[in-house]
Amino acid sequence: MIRKKIISIIIFTTLLFSQQENYDKEILSAENQISILKKELQKNSSELKSLETKSVKEEDRLVSLQKSINNSVSLINAYDQKINLYEKQLTNLNQAVQRNNLKIEKIKSDYAKQSIHLYKNDRTLNDYLFSSKSINQMFYRIKYFSVLSEINRQNLNQLSITQQYNFTKENEISSTLAKTKADKADRAKEIQNLAQLREKQRKIIRTIEKNKQEIQNRINDQKKQINELENLRLKIIADKKKYEEKQLVQYQKIEGSFSKNQGKLSWPVEGKVVKGFGPKWNPELKTTIDNPGIDFETRPSEAVRVVFDGVVTVITFISGYGTTVIIDHNNDFYTVYTHLQNLNVNENSSVSEGEIIGYVSLNKNFHFEVWGQNKKLNPMTWLNDKN
Repeated sequence: MIRKKIISIIIFTTLLFSQQENYDKEILSAENQISILKKELQKNSSELKSLETKSVKEEDRLVSLQKSINNSVSLINAYDQKINLYEKQLTNLNQAVQRNNLKIEKIKSDYAKQSIHLYKNDRTLNDYLFSSKSINQMFYRIKYFSVLSEINRQNLNQLSITQQYNFTKENEISSTLAKTKADKADRAKEIQNLAQLREKQRKIIRTIEKNKQEIQNRINDQKKQINELENLRLKIIADKKKYEEKQLVQYQKIEGSFSKNQGKLSWPVEGKVVKGFGPKWNPELKTTIDNPGIDFETRPSEAVRVVFDGVVTVITFISGYGTTVIIDHNNDFYTVYTHLQNLNVNENSSVSEGEIIGYVSLNKNFHFEVWGQNKKLNPMTWLNDKN
């Protein structure tokens, strides 16, 4: 019973999936895909906009880094100028120290020569003074030695002060020079660090640009797909309209009303009805089985004919029923023919009452159903009473 009901549902479901509904499904599928792609497109566009904003920020940061590098390079150039000046000052101071040293050595040398001269003549300073021929000469000699000593003392003192100044200044400049060189080295290291950051920044920007291009390509592909789907949707709508117009023409060819021919329909096949419509008790299975139609026992290859004008809407294969043909008689009335072989019709073809659509398969069984307004109907109440 359950198996028969499932088969019945399958037949009814197959019936519902007509060509027109397939068009609707295809249109809905295309619209759903378009909707999904539009959402993805919006998401990718937002992501691209975000990347563009990020790209601008990263570009600004790169410009800032480059400015820092340029400033550091300018500062190093300034350090080089200072170092050059300091080194010149040190050179000048060294030369001044050397000149002072020479002067000091000369004063010492002159004083030594004077002392040696007196010593060689075996004359002391007193002897030299008291050997003067006159008081004036003695005073003159005293004054001479006094002045000479004072000059030497002043020169030595001045040279000593100058030398001390030079040493102090040399130390100051050496210290400043060392600090300037250290600052230059720090700035050079900073330039190296900034250059590394700049390269990283450039990589970030290249990555962003690559991602932007990938997303842009994805957006272009999505737009292309949306256009293709939109064209497909329009084509399906146009095909559906053509189909509906064609179906309308085919339905217009159907003469009479199926519903008004109850009890007047011709029989689909020559043979004996062996199982009627509705629930039937099966003594072997000890259960009630619901038969959605009627079953015939007939000869193999017996011709199967259409019971009323209509349009072939479905040709399919159903397990347990074999090849099955469903004919639409308009106004939600259908007839179902199963266990067929050697079909003479195609889907969407118009058929007339009495036209052969195929032949009974070799198992000699034939199953026939009538559907009306989504209900299973008893075929025996629709067929004429010739039997």
